[in-house]
Amino acid sequence: MHGIAGLNKVIFRDAYEKPVFARYRSLFPGLGFAAGYKVSQRIYKFGGQPVVKDYMTKNHAAFFEHTFGDRNAKTMMHATAGSLIGIGEIALLPLDVLKIRAQTNPAAIAGKGVAHIFKTEGFALYRGAGWTAARNAPGSFALFGGSALAKEYIFQLEDYNNATFFQNFVASISGASASIIGASRVYLPA
Repeated sequence: MHGIAGLNKVIFRDAYEKPVFARYRSLFPGLGFAAGYKVSQRIYKFGGQPVVKDYMTKNHAAFFEHTFGDRNAKTMMHATAGSLIGIGEIALLPLDVLKIRAQTNPAAIAGKGVAHIFKTEGFALYRGAGWTAARNAPGSFALFGGSALAKEYIFQLEDYNNATFFQNFVASISGASASIIGASRVYLPA
């Protein structure tokens, strides 16, 4: 095995003789499930959190204001809504499981339709739901709470929807950093 042909055999393995596009796709097994999972997750998370936050503002603002004070109530409602949405992401767990299987053992799901897999596997596709909730609850709390905290305390915004691009940029970095720090303890031994 020498030269480009040898390199192609190493990189593309069984797909090295296939057309260029097929070779390229072979580098990304499970891409369809991964895209479906991530797109669904983002729509659910970033579309759902404001809905839950609005519900909390309408129905539970007095509790948050009494418990956390007027200034902190808004930030805590954003964070709590994020946490609840994070826990609800368990509903998308089967797509993540199928993505992982397609990436690590494509032969196990080859030729099987998604409906067939759901029917035969059932609730087994939800294995790990407890760990997912344990990771997502603090992670999403910190993601949305960190972003709200930056908008409240760094930029002192009354209405978070009036944030500029730069303010959203900084708030997003703050939230993402807080999320990584907050959820990392789930993965690390004590």
